[in-house]
Amino acid sequence: MIVRSSRDFYTSWHAFGTSFFLTLTNPATILSFLAVFAGLGLGTTSPNYASAISLVSGIIFGSAIWWLLLSGGIAFILHHRLTPAVMKGINRFSGLIILAFSAFALLSVF
Repeated sequence: MIVRSSRDFYTSWHAFGTSFFLTLTNPATILSFLAVFAGLGLGTTSPNYASAISLVSGIIFGSAIWWLLLSGGIAFILHHRLTPAVMKGINRFSGLIILAFSAFALLSVF
């Protein structure tokens, strides 16, 4: 039997909350949905609030379920393989990629 402290519970919910809201506020996702809505002409028809609520609710719940399945599946598969040393290497590699893209973006301005 594994006994977890309230601190573990707090950090788990904190990690979930920050990841969820970061995903929710991703500008690329918001802009892509706006483009799809505009392409389908959903904003040009007469306002039907029930259809709008249904559409937005479906997108929210569908995205949440997809996110939970994807992150939960990856966590389940890789849970035993990701040691702190491996995570440190992944974080450093990701940081270098982000740094390279930001340097490219800055240099392309000049």
